[in-house]
Amino acid sequence: MKKSNKLYIQMMMIFVFMFFAGNSVGVIHADTTTDYELNLTVNRENTSCEYQVAGINLQDNKTMELEVTYENETQETISVLKKMILLNSENCIDGVYTGTFSMSEFNQWAFHNYDVYVTIGTTSIKKEDACDFSIYTDKINLQVDGDTYKEKRTITCSAVGGECVIPGDTNKIRLQLWKKGSDSSTPMVYGEDNTFAGEKLSWKVDTSSLNCGYGEYFAKMVLVNEKISKNEISLKETIFKVEPTVNKITTIKNNSLEKKQSFRVEVSDVKSPIEIGKVEFDIYNSAGTMVYTASGVKKDKKYYAEVNMDKLSYKLDKYTIKPKITDTYGNVVKISKTTVADQRANAKKFKITKKKSNHTSTFALKAPYIPGKVQSIKFFVYKIENGKEKLYKTYKGKYNASKNLYKYVMKNKEVGTYTVYAYGYTNWGEKVLLKKKNLKLKKSDIVKNGWYYEKYNGKTYKFYYINDKKQTDLTKILGIKESNGSNINKFYIEINRAASVVTVYAYDEEKEKYIIPVKAFSVSVGADTYTVAGASSLNEDTSYTPIGNYSICTNGVSVKYSMKQMYEPNGVILYARWTTHIVGNIYFHSIAVGRDSHYALNPNTYNRLGSAASAGCIRMNVADAKWIYDYASTGSVVKIVKGDSSKPGPLGKPKTIKIYSSSVTYDPTDPGVPDSRKKEDYEAGRISGYMTKKGKKVGY
Repeated sequence: MKKSNKLYIQMMMIFVFMFFAGNSVGVIHADTTTDYELNLTVNRENTSCEYQVAGINLQDNKTMELEVTYENETQETISVLKKMILLNSENCIDGVYTGTFSMSEFNQWAFHNYDVYVTIGTTSIKKEDACDFSIYTDKINLQVDGDTYKEKRTITCSAVGGECVIPGDTNKIRLQLWKKGSDSSTPMVYGEDNTFAGEKLSWKVDTSSLNCGYGEYFAKMVLVNEKISKNEISLKETIFKVEPTVNKITTIKNNSLEKKQSFRVEVSDVKSPIEIGKVEFDIYNSAGTMVYTASGVKKDKKYYAEVNMDKLSYKLDKYTIKPKITDTYGNVVKISKTTVADQRANAKKFKITKKKSNHTSTFALKAPYIPGKVQSIKFFVYKIENGKEKLYKTYKGKYNASKNLYKYVMKNKEVGTYTVYAYGYTNWGEKVLLKKKNLKLKKSDIVKNGWYYEKYNGKTYKFYYINDKKQTDLTKILGIKESNGSNINKFYIEINRAASVVTVYAYDEEKEKYIIPVKAFSVSVGADTYTVAGASSLNEDTSYTPIGNYSICTNGVSVKYSMKQMYEPNGVILYARWTTHIVGNIYFHSIAVGRDSHYALNPNTYNRLGSAASAGCIRMNVADAKWIYDYASTGSVVKIVKGDSSKPGPLGKPKTIKIYSSSVTYDPTDPGVPDSRKKEDYEAGRISGYMTKKGKKVGY
């Protein structure tokens, strides 16, 4: 070859190299005198690949070899196409050969990234960019629309970004379905195969026709291409649920159900893609153990069940209720929503209130609840001694319906530490603890029993209490016997003229004073309350009770009469029972009557007891006059003071009986009148009270 020709060829090669600089060219493995270029043009829509080889010299090369390969999952190189091409002036123009191949030529080796090799002589050229006929599965979207309870569901396959995600325009997509847990190698083929060329494909799936019932299902899109031996290629897979739903599950309690010792559980707005066979309610205790299954009854779109406590063995607990639905194929779905039936016994509040004024402790249990209603409430009081509880007392609570409260008021009798248990009793006879509380009683809390020194109107007196109640008649407590020759009862008797009250005092050996109030009487003193003169001014015309210090029978002679004639200034003779002399013409006596009879009393005069109404004597009812007559010995001090109506005495002013009918002409305290007559008049409302022959007070 001439030098000029060699120079020309070298110049042309430099030009070609510079011309294609920056373009994608094949890698050349050749001798030092020849350069080749390989270019590829890929059409994914029709799965064709056009390749061009430049730099061919027909004088030097008459053949060219094309080989297409791909690398499989095990990184093994598989040759899918290999052919020898004869080069001539017809197919190689200006040193450039143009050829094509299609993925359809590869049979079972379709849908991969392919490497293209061209070999000319001893030179092998490989295109760095592969021929991409792979499937872009990451750009395929598979979606299942519709709620789980919908009978009709839509499954959609679509391409993301508008690219040709699957090479070729004759591909078909097949929908495969199988239930989770079943054999995925034999899925159901649902519907027809649809041609997919990048557009959206949708299938309308009737879940009621799947014949597998409730559960989780897999949906898979597979590529079907009859031109390749491997005619199914998995594209995309997703999972969806077929199951019923409920709007809500609730527990219902009301008075009607409580009477039956039951509660009601129901699910509402039940929706299902498959026909429902039955609805049940599994009931679990607080330990998580299922203890009962209740069958549901259908009503409209609701299913409900009433659960009686006997089905739960009367165990009081907080139960969790989980509904489950069984379809007509026998498949069971447990609904995720649950409800709670709190069947525990409880009470809103338990309060113990100590009241020092009357030395009581009030137990108050607010709004107790036991399924089936509370039969009764009892308060068990345990006293703690040496670290151990010992039953002290049991009290039955009294129910206040308006406040839904059980209450008991206990007298505090012993100092100590206590635990009070509030127990409820069920309709089936069980004793159930509702609440408990501690109680500590100090000396200041304890109810009064026995003797206490207390002040009244600035003076100290000695009182006797029984269960916190001040005793107003100490006759039996002091063991006072009737006065006679062998028994002398010395008292201090004070008459409070302003209050019309007589108080009898006994002697206190400890304080050496007459400071024990034995008994008090409401009386009528002289009508003249202005005169403050003593006994020396008394005469037949006066009507005052004399101020001063006297005694029973001031003259030292015992003057007592079971019945005494009383002479009035006008000469009228009256009769008074149980008369005891004080001084002058002043006596303790019952209300005088016009004749010696138990039935000659003037009711108007009797009703004035407790006020100033006499001619100076101390008028009393029969029982009180007889007490003075029986027990006050001669010499007992009688002091008459002006007094104060607002401070009647340490025992207060006793209540008096009132007579409401003129037909009652007897003293209701007179033991000489039969109890039967008194009772009859009392029940008829003719008297406000009476005293029995044995001294029992009724109505006052």
